[in-house]
Amino acid sequence: VDECWDELETHLRTRSPDDLQALPSGADPTSIRQAEKKIRLRFTDDFRSSLLRHDGAARLYITPYKDHRSGRLLLALAEIV
Repeated sequence: VDECWDELETHLRTRSPDDLQALPSGADPTSIRQAEKKIRLRFTDDFRSSLLRHDGAARLYITPYKDHRSGRLLLALAEIV
């Protein structure tokens, strides 16, 4: 997960610095645990790692790795619960 975020951040840093600045900071572990408790589901380790890095993607659409057909909105914890 960190490798994917590294690649995306590097791409944005060189091609779209404003979008890089738009990425939210990571969620705190307590908020993640509270969200899991609220929806009665434990997030996968990869998803938890992603949330700790960036809590969603704000207005950016994230294209799945090696699938450039369409983008997906990566939701923040507040939008999930």
